[in-house]
Amino acid sequence: MSKKTIKKVEPNKQLSHQRGLILSVVAAAILYLGIVLWSGAEKIWAALNLLPTWLIPALLGIIFLGYCLRFIRWHWYLHHMGYPVPWKSNFQIFLASFALTASPGKAGESIKSFLLKRRHNVPVSPTLAGLFCERFTDALSVVLLVCLGLASIAVGIQVTWAILALAVIQVAIILLLQHPKLLQRYFLKPLLRIQKLKPVVSKVDSLISNASILLKPKLLIGSILIALVAWGLEGITLYYIFQYLEAQSITLYEAVLIHTASGLIGALSMLPGGIGGAETASITLSTIYGATQSQAVAATLLIRLLTLWFAIVIGIFAMLINRK
Repeated sequence: MSKKTIKKVEPNKQLSHQRGLILSVVAAAILYLGIVLWSGAEKIWAALNLLPTWLIPALLGIIFLGYCLRFIRWHWYLHHMGYPVPWKSNFQIFLASFALTASPGKAGESIKSFLLKRRHNVPVSPTLAGLFCERFTDALSVVLLVCLGLASIAVGIQVTWAILALAVIQVAIILLLQHPKLLQRYFLKPLLRIQKLKPVVSKVDSLISNASILLKPKLLIGSILIALVAWGLEGITLYYIFQYLEAQSITLYEAVLIHTASGLIGALSMLPGGIGGAETASITLSTIYGATQSQAVAATLLIRLLTLWFAIVIGIFAMLINRK
């Protein structure tokens, strides 16, 4: 195949991937609009009128602080893997990935790996390992918060076992990645005998090597603490929303639990942005803790606007800056 042919194929592949990711975001927006209309826009608007005008900018500031903490973790990851990217450029790229945060499982955020490759020639494999560790520590912090809250709410035995099983799997992954040579010797090396799997095994090998660096005890504890604070800030935002919606029965800890548990359920649903699953879980938990139906719906939709859709808007602006 000639060089000219290669040049023609690659842009087509990139366009195909971009269209798929954009379609997932559009689908998420349409689905979210449907939920709002189905829930009753008039009741929601009446509930939102209870909020003072200064509250929304203040809550957005709290949410953005959480994004800054997550960026510190990302910048920290790159530094420990030996890729000291200038923080300003790295921050722009980090925010630009939010444009595709509504993709299933937030897979679209992997675009920051390709932006770092294009702008700073950072290899894709290490940054994908960093993305994996981001998701992993986020999930671990959410599971920790949810497990702490299981005692305060009557949940089905199946839900309890599912969350505990997820926690056990995460601990097992951490323990395995502490010994990457064992994984490479007993899992990857036998697969190298299969010729077709060699390219994939090579990439997995690199992913394991880099992930094992980022999941060392010191880095792991720091990453989990950052994730806990970032999720906690979003939970605090939901708490203040409930307070101004006159749902004072919901405590600060319960608001954090509602937000983290619904986020986990939304992620497990693998729907674009977790839309549908996250909202249903949030509304259900809010009513269990004492909020009325209209308060639960209004608080849920507002916190999703302040987190999911605020992130997407930031990402789009940052993406435009990166394109320039």
